[in-house]
Amino acid sequence: MPGSAQPASIESVHHGSITSVRPTNTGTAECALSKGAPVLVPAFLAGYLGSGDEIQVPLGSNQVGTEIHVRKNAASRFIRELYEAPIGYVTRPKEDKRI
Repeated sequence: MPGSAQPASIESVHHGSITSVRPTNTGTAECALSKGAPVLVPAFLAGYLGSGDEIQVPLGSNQVGTEIHVRKNAASRFIRELYEAPIGYVTRPKEDKRI
């Protein structure tokens, strides 16, 4: 149909079940997955990860600083999901002019 908008392309994601988390000397940790290549995550996030968690990262972005989505395994009592993304821009809060 001429003039109709094309759907946006969906970025492929790399996902899998974490089998082990191993710290590295560079402030990161390597998550070995049940299928596919290992994924690098920040050491801070690695402290919350464990065997059986499901992880998703954009394909081709095996570096720290990308979006990371983790669904915890069923044994997790409090934290169900983790999401890490870079913050691109932060400003100071504006003062309330109503006062």
